[in-house]
Amino acid sequence: MKRNSGFTLIEVIVTLMLVSVLAAAAGFGLVEVARGYQAARENGRMAQIAQIALLRISRELMDLESVAGAGNSAIIITSPNGNRAIGLFGTEIRLDEDTSAVDGEVLIDRVTAFQISYEDPDNQPWTVAMPVNQLAGIAIQLGLSRSDGLDPVPFATRINPRNNGTHNAPY
Repeated sequence: MKRNSGFTLIEVIVTLMLVSVLAAAAGFGLVEVARGYQAARENGRMAQIAQIALLRISRELMDLESVAGAGNSAIIITSPNGNRAIGLFGTEIRLDEDTSAVDGEVLIDRVTAFQISYEDPDNQPWTVAMPVNQLAGIAIQLGLSRSDGLDPVPFATRINPRNNGTHNAPY
C-alpha cells in the first residue's frame, strides 16, 4: 500500500517562491514607511527651527524705531533694545547687537535663500531714503536645506513695525 502523505519537491519550491515574493513586497513596504517617518520627522524639525528663528527676527523688527541700512539679505535697525543687525552670512542668519552681524549669534543655519522686502502703506517698495514712518511692512522669505538632500523648504513671514509711527499698515 502506497502512502500519499507529505509534499512533493515542486510544491515546496512553489511555496518558497511565493513566500519570498511576499517577503520582498513587505520589505519594500517597511522601507517606504521608514522613509516616510524620517521625512515627517525632518519636516517637523525644520518647521520648529524656522519658526523660532522667524519669531525672533519678527520680534526684533516689530520694535524698530529707525533703519540705518536695509538690503535684500540684511537690515540694521535701532529699537528700544538698542542697535540690531540681522543678516545672511554664508548659510547662516545672524543677529548682532552692533551693526556688523558677522560676530552675532546664529539664529538659523543651512539657509539656502533669505530675502527681505520692504513696503510702504500703499504696498509700494520702501527704501532707506524714505522716512521710517513710511515703512509699513517687512516681508521675509527663508529657504532651508534638508539633511536628506531633497529640495529646500520655503518659509515666510510678514512684520508690521509698531514703534516707527506708521499708520495704515498693509498686512
